[in-house]
Amino acid sequence: MAMNWYTVRTIVHRMDERVFQERITLWRRVDADDAAEAALAESAEYAADVGGIDCGLAQVFEPYGDDVAGLRAAAEGCEIFSLVRQSDLDPGGYLDTFFDTGREQQHVI
Repeated sequence: MAMNWYTVRTIVHRMDERVFQERITLWRRVDADDAAEAALAESAEYAADVGGIDCGLAQVFEPYGDDVAGLRAAAEGCEIFSLVRQSDLDPGGYLDTFFDTGREQQHVI
């Protein structure tokens, strides 16, 4: 089976710090479903390590064209982006406010 590169965004709620951390990790998998599952498992482990919880969101993007050429030297599962945002929202409220507004152009895997 052909393996493709995927980037997956996940969200970790670091409750003690009252912040949410958005992370993008890189995965080489057969399909987007497998990439999402791998990223969610890694995110749950990461969350446990930092005293947080994974929010259960996995947004997958499959790079194409010249974007893929630059990924050949990258390591699977590496974090390629992170953003930490302070918020008093609970995880469901945070996701609804920032990621599920109803205006996104996405589909459910």
